[in-house]
Amino acid sequence: VLPSIFEIFIYKTMYMKLCLVLLVCFLLFLSQIFAQVGNTQLQIGGGYANALNNNKGGYTVFLQVNKNVYNKISIATEFEHLEYKQPNVYVVNPTKNPNQKVADNNFSLLFKYNLFQKNKFNISVATGATYKVKLIEYYYTYTLTGFPGEITDRNVVGGSFIEMPFIAEMFQTVSKKLAIAFRYKYNWSVKDVSTNSLSIGAALKL
Repeated sequence: VLPSIFEIFIYKTMYMKLCLVLLVCFLLFLSQIFAQVGNTQLQIGGGYANALNNNKGGYTVFLQVNKNVYNKISIATEFEHLEYKQPNVYVVNPTKNPNQKVADNNFSLLFKYNLFQKNKFNISVATGATYKVKLIEYYYTYTLTGFPGEITDRNVVGGSFIEMPFIAEMFQTVSKKLAIAFRYKYNWSVKDVSTNSLSIGAALKL
């Protein structure tokens, strides 16, 4: 069961502020790692995301910065946000709320290897470690003495997990600085549900 460490955050307001704070901290971390511009690439994109075990698909957006360190090897850091729906974990009233909203915020350190490169097309793979902050929105129904009918409240619970990402990327260069990127990502989790995503984006050389 996920620990209730984020119950004080309301899903649509304080939750978004939390994500913004985490993203700003992560971007500051990126700026320190890649302070020396050169052989550095910025990727941004989005697409379809889903989790295993009968979950309903949603969307993903990501921001990645990677720096070439030796021949075909690069080190990258990435922020990824996923939203999808899953069957009730907290079964209180499944008829009114059969699918619960889930939001994953992934902060990753990646090691990338360029497998293939020919003309303006190349393929790379990556893996590493991910720290995930997960939030689940669910509803519960109860009654109060002297109050007619049922009362339905919304609640948000969350937790954090360590995962291992696996990424396959394809790049098609369109100019000296810009390439179109296609990628598949699988986040493998031992203690939580694993997720995957299929995205398209842009890669810019800095």
